[in-house]
Amino acid sequence: MAPEAPRDKESASDGDSGQEEAKRPDSEPGAETGGAAGPRSDRGSAGRVPPDVRGDWNFFLQTFHGMDARGSVFGVGTPGSGAAELGPRSYGRMGEAEVAKVSGHFAEPSCFAEIRAELQTERVVILVGPGGTGRRAAAITLLDQVKAAGAPIVALAPGTTVDQLAARTFDAGVGYLIADMIDADMSQENAEFHWDIACRAVRDAGTYLIVTAASGARIARSAAARTFTWRRPAASDVLRKHLGRAVVAESVVDEVACALEHGATLGKIAETGQRMATATPEQVADLIAALADNDPREVADWLDKVDAAIPEVLEVAALAFTAGLSERLVDQELRRFRTEIAKFAPEVDPTKDEVRKEIDLRFRQVRKMRVEHPLLAVRDVPLAELGSIPIRHLDFAKAGYRSHVIAELWQRLDTDFWAAIRWWVHEIADSGELSLMSSAATGLALLAQRAPDEVIERYLDPWTAESGSWNEQIMALLVIDQMSAFGDMGTLALQIVVHWATHGSRSQRLVATYAFSGGLGARFPVDATRRLTHLADQGEPLAGHGHAVLFMTLAGQNADGALVLGELQRRMNRQRDRPSTDRVLDSVVFLLGICNPRSGRPAIAEFLMANPDRGGAAAPLWARAFVMRPWRERAGATLLAALATIEQGQRDQDGQRNPKPLVRQIGAAIGTALPPEERAGLRPDLVAANQRSKRRDRRRGEDDGPVGERGQEAATGPGTNPGGSGPTRPAVSPELLEVFLNACAHPENRELG
Repeated sequence: MAPEAPRDKESASDGDSGQEEAKRPDSEPGAETGGAAGPRSDRGSAGRVPPDVRGDWNFFLQTFHGMDARGSVFGVGTPGSGAAELGPRSYGRMGEAEVAKVSGHFAEPSCFAEIRAELQTERVVILVGPGGTGRRAAAITLLDQVKAAGAPIVALAPGTTVDQLAARTFDAGVGYLIADMIDADMSQENAEFHWDIACRAVRDAGTYLIVTAASGARIARSAAARTFTWRRPAASDVLRKHLGRAVVAESVVDEVACALEHGATLGKIAETGQRMATATPEQVADLIAALADNDPREVADWLDKVDAAIPEVLEVAALAFTAGLSERLVDQELRRFRTEIAKFAPEVDPTKDEVRKEIDLRFRQVRKMRVEHPLLAVRDVPLAELGSIPIRHLDFAKAGYRSHVIAELWQRLDTDFWAAIRWWVHEIADSGELSLMSSAATGLALLAQRAPDEVIERYLDPWTAESGSWNEQIMALLVIDQMSAFGDMGTLALQIVVHWATHGSRSQRLVATYAFSGGLGARFPVDATRRLTHLADQGEPLAGHGHAVLFMTLAGQNADGALVLGELQRRMNRQRDRPSTDRVLDSVVFLLGICNPRSGRPAIAEFLMANPDRGGAAAPLWARAFVMRPWRERAGATLLAALATIEQGQRDQDGQRNPKPLVRQIGAAIGTALPPEERAGLRPDLVAANQRSKRRDRRRGEDDGPVGERGQEAATGPGTNPGGSGPTRPAVSPELLEVFLNACAHPENRELG
């Protein structure tokens, strides 16, 4: 079992007391920068949970999933580029094709044979080293060479703890991998005890286990298994592996390898080799020129030239946290940042006339000077709401400049400068302007690559403290979301939030609940599902519905949503008293009815349409809710909403609308899960509810006109629940409902209907 998080000393009713309440700010349209999380907040009233749990989730969904932050980089981004780099899937059984693709092109370094011999003998090894060096690829290749023929390789979630490993069973001959395993929040002695048990279990089962971790991880100091320091294979060897049978001159390979040898990740080298294999000589020449990464040198040379002069450095530093926004907004923030000039340049007295004149003159000319600035670029971005009139947006001339500017400033400037940055970014967090907050969050995520302690201690900890405001909590979530999207920062983000969930304050557990339901949960769905269950069991009010929001996040992400459905089924089966059963069923019905804020469609319908082979995944949840009479009506409403969406959206391979096979499968699965005596009673209830929905739609159409081309009204807000009291409850055609009811009544005969 995972270590139990400490409970609060306050009673469970504290969250409902008037003194503790802190209602979230109304979700009014924000500033023209793309909406606002809320007005400047009272810093003493944050971190508490309002009594309206569903309303709180709806506000969260409107803020994150319904946000209109034009020009922002919220939710996605790699250092300097703004493109998502989520990395390989972190859990589950690996397909044979995926394993063959990795192991067939892996260049074995000199230490590989020694590691393989140790794995064959002791069955457990640990590979430590920096990210991007090929630790995961090496582990997959090693396991593929030693596992039993035909046995799979199974990736376990990076948040798997040593006590969970010690408690699990292992299948003989299988290869197990934990990539980027995070440190458990337990003492070294306790961790060593569980790790020793886990290693013995692996050896007794006749299986194999490889763990990869950062160099400073505590598991690397364990005596139960041998640790190897991993180093990336030579770039030339990796290139030749990926060139395959392509004929490329050795001198060209060596030239490309020289350009990639320092700083390039194994993935980047592999991608380059694949491009070279199909490139013409001219394209290879262009590729070599592009590989000459001069961005760090160009940034460093410019900083050397200006010698940290104000306001040149001030402008570039401000842009590192506001890149991609309108020039007017950047100038506004730059002006606010200037007021703190004395904090990071004590020798400059802005009250002196000559100093003020110099600064003002240079700032009055700043827009003219940007045209020739070597690091900056002004781009015209047309905005639809302004008749496509272009608006000047300020960004870096090259995508990579942003991360290099932050890195150079961190290495060059002292604590006075970073104190001013800290004051300014905290002001941004308190502003509630989402596009500005999300751009600043990207800057902090880039800073975390160089100074994670600075970001955690100076920003994330204060924002998630009991005294933190709602806007500051939103800012912390934005930073975590950005870190989750950076390939090499996701594990650190997971470790931070796991610590909040297990050993954090009340407000940190709240923020952890939100984080596991969003981008972090999309990156690490197994860990997020487990941790939300743990938080719900600990009494966190929002965690139960957090499963629903996580499911909505995962609904379009392959079949990952099935993890949440399975977890809720297990939680439901564990309950032994009525109050706890009702709490879980409330979460179940909320999940079955939650809508995607962007499409307005039930997430469960989107999941089933994207994964028709899992038509029965939610059947046990619906069946249990139907049996428990207080939940029957709400569950029926969610089912009808899902069927109506499937009727309008499900297509066959030819693109023709064909919802019957999926609806028949859903009906048979629910009928199988229901007790036989309950199947007949479901028909009149669903038919009556569907008739009420049709009458309601007819009246609404007479009052308000057409309801849209899908034949149903859009959801009234983020997370709208068709099973609740809201107005949206679309009707199903009688013919399709009959298909469902026949399949439900006779699940053993799927041809009925």
